[in-house]
Amino acid sequence: MEVNGIQAMITVPVPADFVLVPRDEWLRLSRLNDENAEDGDQKWLKNKVGIQNAKKLDEVLLNPFFKELDARNGGPIQFGGQGSAWKVNKRRFLAWYDENWNRIWGGVKS
Repeated sequence: MEVNGIQAMITVPVPADFVLVPRDEWLRLSRLNDENAEDGDQKWLKNKVGIQNAKKLDEVLLNPFFKELDARNGGPIQFGGQGSAWKVNKRRFLAWYDENWNRIWGGVKS
């Protein structure tokens, strides 16, 4: 039995506001973006999790997950000393927050 092949050329429209890049270039740029991720502060964190009260933030997020969140343990938040500002790696915090949503909010009543 003889098999014949068909060769076809198709055109895929790419929107004007998109750019096609090779995968290895995209990975390089993605890593670079992670290294230079914009840092947030305590105000950004409160807005992102929807808790404005510092005591409630401690109760829900910081006390139960402090070791995981602390940058000294590889976490996304660099806690300042007494009266010092925090630095929150936004990208890493959001990834952690998404992964741990159920652990954080599982039994908490607002």
